[in-house]
Amino acid sequence: MAMQNDNKILFDPGREDRSNEHVQSKRKSSKVWLIAVAIIVAATVAGVNVLTYYSNKSSQKTNELTSQSLIEYTASLRPLEQDVVRTGSIRSGSKEKFEYVEGVEFDKVFFENGDEVREGDVIGTPDLVSLAASMENTRKMIRDLDKELKTEAKDNSDNKIKAPCDGRVKEIYAVKQDIVSDIVFDKGALLILSVDGKMAADIKTDVNIGVGTSVKGTLADGNEIKGRVAAYSEGLMKVTFSDKIPDVGDSIKVSYKGDDLGEGELYVNCPLKITSFAGKIKDVKVKNGEAVKKDDTLFTLTEDVNSDRYNTLMSQRSDLQDDLKSMLDIYLSGVIKAEAAGIVEGLDEDLYEGEDQIPSKNKSRDEEPDQTDAEPTQPKDTDPTVPSDATDPTVPQDPTIPTDITIPTGGPSIPDIPDGMDPAQYYALINGGGLIPGTEDPGEQEQTQVQYINDKFVLYSIRESDSFMIKIKIDDKDVVRIKEGDKCTVSPVAKEDVSFEGEVSKIDRKGTLSGKKAVYSVTVKVERIPDIKEGMSAKVTIPMSSDPVITVPIAAIEQMNNKTYVYTAKDEETGELSGLVEITLGRSDPENAEVLSGLAEGDKVYYMYYDTIDYSKITNGVDTDALYF
Repeated sequence: MAMQNDNKILFDPGREDRSNEHVQSKRKSSKVWLIAVAIIVAATVAGVNVLTYYSNKSSQKTNELTSQSLIEYTASLRPLEQDVVRTGSIRSGSKEKFEYVEGVEFDKVFFENGDEVREGDVIGTPDLVSLAASMENTRKMIRDLDKELKTEAKDNSDNKIKAPCDGRVKEIYAVKQDIVSDIVFDKGALLILSVDGKMAADIKTDVNIGVGTSVKGTLADGNEIKGRVAAYSEGLMKVTFSDKIPDVGDSIKVSYKGDDLGEGELYVNCPLKITSFAGKIKDVKVKNGEAVKKDDTLFTLTEDVNSDRYNTLMSQRSDLQDDLKSMLDIYLSGVIKAEAAGIVEGLDEDLYEGEDQIPSKNKSRDEEPDQTDAEPTQPKDTDPTVPSDATDPTVPQDPTIPTDITIPTGGPSIPDIPDGMDPAQYYALINGGGLIPGTEDPGEQEQTQVQYINDKFVLYSIRESDSFMIKIKIDDKDVVRIKEGDKCTVSPVAKEDVSFEGEVSKIDRKGTLSGKKAVYSVTVKVERIPDIKEGMSAKVTIPMSSDPVITVPIAAIEQMNNKTYVYTAKDEETGELSGLVEITLGRSDPENAEVLSGLAEGDKVYYMYYDTIDYSKITNGVDTDALYF
């Protein structure tokens, strides 16, 4: 219901004009408001578009960065490159020691220790008195040795191996043309002799019928033989039979009063092994099962064999001949020359005379010696120990020494069984390493044998002058992968900017304990380095490669809670890593690590390799490239 205004206006002459003005004012106000709203909306839309553009641009740049930094790696087999780097002191090259027969001594020397010599340079002159005495002693040893060679040949001239006692042949190992030492090494004997006339078999049985009780044995071919119980202990019965019929290894069934006791395999009850030490079998003179008497021939040997003692004596004679020739050369020349080039050491400098005192024919180190010059050190008077004619002093002058010595055969025979000794006791002593009463200890007999050997000592040493050597210590884990001849790099500390190629020349066989590790001395050889002196330090780098192993980059390894992981998956859109897998690591080199467990060859591994980012473009932790539009 409309309300009536009591104050109703009935007439107003200016009302119409005021109404038109009001309407015009309201229209102007609406237009301003609409323009303002339009401006705001336009600005908002523009801002949203700009932000969207910037966001897309930033996202695109971030994805590019992620793509560049995300690495995919396939676990593969490859060797690890592990350099062994050690430091040691530089020393002179390796040293060679030159030994001479005792009695070869310097009378004068023309160099001092540390001087460099060339091969053939005259180091000094010999003491002729001591030299002549050593030559005479050597000639005497050769004469005595030749007499023993004659005796050794005569004692072994029959070329036979004989039975040391009565017995029966039960096994023959050697045949014609066999090498004696080979058969003895392989079988332990040439032949087995039964020395007590018995074969034996061990029977498992719980029936104890008493030692000495007679039993019956039945062989595989049906033959029956009589036997006797020799021993019984804890269910095992030993039964013996005659050694005439059965062979070693034959099976035999044992019975007592018609009751079977058991079955066993026959063996020699008291065997004697027939052995020798050298020779070749020419003929076998016995057959299996044959009875033999003491001194019966078991084997004959070919004539092309020598006993061990004979061979030893001949070897010693050859060495003595070489010694005598060497001393005679020094005696006749009157000088001792360097046998190699390098730095000489070990000289008695009290005998130093100076290089100007070197005998004239050798004074010039750059000229060949004049063979017509007189030898200043040659003794004027004839020495009675030197042969007056051209006879070779190595040839014995004793007319009783034969020119051709009969070659001995076989080896020492086994001693006889002493009277009153049981053959079984004899066997036990022989095979158990004991001594038979009344016999000599063979070991003591060998020790009393004369040794025809000259004592030697080092007269001087020559150290290489064209090389250095460096000794370093390497632990057992690494030394097993190094071998002599391996190349390496040597860098003197005094010349850090240069390096030289070296070579592993020696690896000690025996190590020393350092803490809880065994370390080994390794010698590295390198050519002499200019301006470098002995005692300076140098770094040695020996490159080594392991056998191929499964590896992953060290950059891919994640450490969490004292455990080691790698990522094995990624999100294709965001690049986010996942699929953590725990792995066990082994050895490593600067870039890769060995995987012992957790990965197989061909497995994929993902990681962020931050070294691909250019850190020079990062300001306050923000990559400026990522914010540039």
